[in-house]
Amino acid sequence: MSRKKMMWALLSVVLLAVMSYAIFWWWSPQTKAITEEEAKQIATATYKGEVIQTSKQDDQYTIELKADTGLYEVKIDTQGEIVSMSLKETAEVEPPKQEQPKQQLSADEIKKILAAQGTVNSLEYIADETAPHYRATVTKNNEEQTVKLDPFTGEITETTTKARLLSEADAIKIALEKQPGEVDDVDFIEEQDKSPFYLIEIEVNEDSDAIIEIDAYTREIKSVTYDEDDSD
Repeated sequence: MSRKKMMWALLSVVLLAVMSYAIFWWWSPQTKAITEEEAKQIATATYKGEVIQTSKQDDQYTIELKADTGLYEVKIDTQGEIVSMSLKETAEVEPPKQEQPKQQLSADEIKKILAAQGTVNSLEYIADETAPHYRATVTKNNEEQTVKLDPFTGEITETTTKARLLSEADAIKIALEKQPGEVDDVDFIEEQDKSPFYLIEIEVNEDSDAIIEIDAYTREIKSVTYDEDDSD
């Protein structure tokens, strides 16, 4: 083969290679550069925080990100790849607040709280390791309440109520208000299927006695009967 033909053959091969590369480059898919908003989304999806500032230089975004632990700088190239992440500033962490010790209420303060409930008959502090509390008994009208209170807030946490039996002295007082005279006899009677009651006998005069029945729970006068002396 002549030298001239060899030169033409070599030139043809080079030209064919250049054309093939150009065709491949032209038709091959090109990666699209990401936008600034897309760069922010990549940064916040990878590192939780708030974007403070964004800048771009050449083919790289620099994003400042504020997180709970501090201020970070994230670098992302235009193809969406994270190049680096570094801490610029550490967040100031406030020391935990120390709770002030609770101040326990005094017995007098508890009594003032209970005054609205009635007459305080007893009050004691129960030094329970798991649930310290005040316990009081309070009477109002014909009811007696056992009350449990928080020793620090004074809040009533538990109440049980039961009817209080009328005392003999109070029964006599009620009877005399109904019928003045001299008390001869007082009986407290408990019968099955009936509320306990007092029978109080009062001498009205020389010829007449009154017998008054008073319910020991409700303080209600159930009946008044008179025993007249017919001896004359």
